[in-house]
Amino acid sequence: MKGFLKAGFSPAEVIRIATHDHAEWLAILNRRGTLEAGKDADLVMLNENPLDDMSNTTKIFHVFREGKMVK
Repeated sequence: MKGFLKAGFSPAEVIRIATHDHAEWLAILNRRGTLEAGKDADLVMLNENPLDDMSNTTKIFHVFREGKMVK
């Protein structure tokens, strides 16, 4: 992520690259990469907004894998 930020991408663009665009590149966008009904639900809930500071991506509150909370 740091490389994208140093290259001038905004935090929102970096998040999109890491989620939607990555799934599209891997040809799995039909089941991953965005939060939509019918897709596999892998989700990280954060304690603080990564758009304010990308280091907030390390402040994890909950992780969901395939729709189930991981402890």
